[in-house]
Amino acid sequence: LYKASPKASALAQDKKANKAPRIFARAVSFINDFSAGSFEQLLIETYNALDSIKTAVPPGDNHVFINIVSASQSTIIDPVDVEQVVASILKRHSERTSRLGIAEVEAKAVCKLADDGDSHPISLRLVASNPTGFVQVMNTYVEAADETGSKRVFKSIGGTKASMAGSGDSSWEGLDITTPYPLTRPFDAQRKAALRSSDTLYGYDLPALFEAAVENQWAGVSSSGTQPTMVMFTAELVVRKKSGGSWTMRDYMDGDLELVETQRKAGKNDVGMIAWLMTLKTVECPTGRQIVLIAND
Repeated sequence: LYKASPKASALAQDKKANKAPRIFARAVSFINDFSAGSFEQLLIETYNALDSIKTAVPPGDNHVFINIVSASQSTIIDPVDVEQVVASILKRHSERTSRLGIAEVEAKAVCKLADDGDSHPISLRLVASNPTGFVQVMNTYVEAADETGSKRVFKSIGGTKASMAGSGDSSWEGLDITTPYPLTRPFDAQRKAALRSSDTLYGYDLPALFEAAVENQWAGVSSSGTQPTMVMFTAELVVRKKSGGSWTMRDYMDGDLELVETQRKAGKNDVGMIAWLMTLKTVECPTGRQIVLIAND
């Protein structure tokens, strides 16, 4: 366990960051094969260690890193299976994760993706967080050489559907593997502002909440085997000028604007209202029903 305080140079660049110390928990496990039981046992031991810290004010923004080491580095791991196992375990321990002030749980394993001569050991990295308190977001990366071959960076190879729905996750795509952990995650300030002003979520977190609600609905029916792989499809609705460029209300009055379905990252809006066209594959309508979601930002 390490108690860390933000550097003055980092605080100068991120003036809204939490200045309080935070705890970094580092755990290592020497096992031959990855399993749900071994990962959960190591996670519980790590949480127990964090629980042993007695402070007047529990530190927040804490980070857990679990390194799964195999002597042969030839363990066969399917990233999708690992994502599901880790997500399921963290869901069971979500209340304790929140109570301990853990912002992110990170796991690393050196493994092979297939049992053949062409598959070489790779470094797999999973990063899980729950920035809204309602929907778990996970991203999966491999450590790979960048385009120049001069340094190793994170390359995204998957993640939970919530992260793909644009819920404002802290993507590491393209970052050097030695990049320091940021003091704040993307949209932390917006989330705190939304909670403080109206006791609600940040607008761009809402689609993931709808997705989680539909998946929970499917989980509650007996014929859960018929659940679609993707229960929600979204497209952000963006107002644009037909001839291009910036627009004004005069353009609206003249009928020169159009509503365009767009796929873009969270927080790219330049107006105070955001909207999505969403197709939800619910239990009542498994082929999909469309709704329009409008939020204030």
